[in-house]
Amino acid sequence: MPVFVMVDTGQSIVLWYLTYSHTSNTLMPMTRYSKRSICENNMEISIKYGPEDIDWVTLCEIFRLAPLGTREPDKLKIAAENSFTVCAAFVGGKMIGFGRAISDGQYQSAIYDVVVLPEFQKHGAGKIIMDALLEKLPKSGPVLIYVAPGKQDFYRKFGFGNLKTGMGLFPNPELSRARGYLE
Repeated sequence: MPVFVMVDTGQSIVLWYLTYSHTSNTLMPMTRYSKRSICENNMEISIKYGPEDIDWVTLCEIFRLAPLGTREPDKLKIAAENSFTVCAAFVGGKMIGFGRAISDGQYQSAIYDVVVLPEFQKHGAGKIIMDALLEKLPKSGPVLIYVAPGKQDFYRKFGFGNLKTGMGLFPNPELSRARGYLE
């Protein structure tokens, strides 16, 4: 039987949905909602962790509008389900952004697919998504991020720096060079 626990921290309201784990005989958090306000617009953004209840077609449209290219709903869902942490941002029940991260839980993590609808960009939504992802990742090793060209300054605000030894193997290197991802 699920149990709901709500904590008001003064700055956010955290709602934990707990369910009983038969394997460990404990209550386990399944989904976490965290409500935070963006001061610039007095807009309330809620963050939902986990891939459950995400409309994958809508999310693919957010990628297209951002513009961060196209995604296929089924592949994006599989990628999210295989991620270490996933979060989606909502305003008034409407999904406005998303991010996910992979990790081995000990040594390394990487953030992918941080995306925000254009009308919510530069108003703090991306920062809330990044904070939500970083909060869930282990602090014991580096966190890497794959950044769209021209977006590096946004991520520097979180302490990210350019790698001196980073490399990538792309399925279409010519297209990746043309888009600014490879030298």
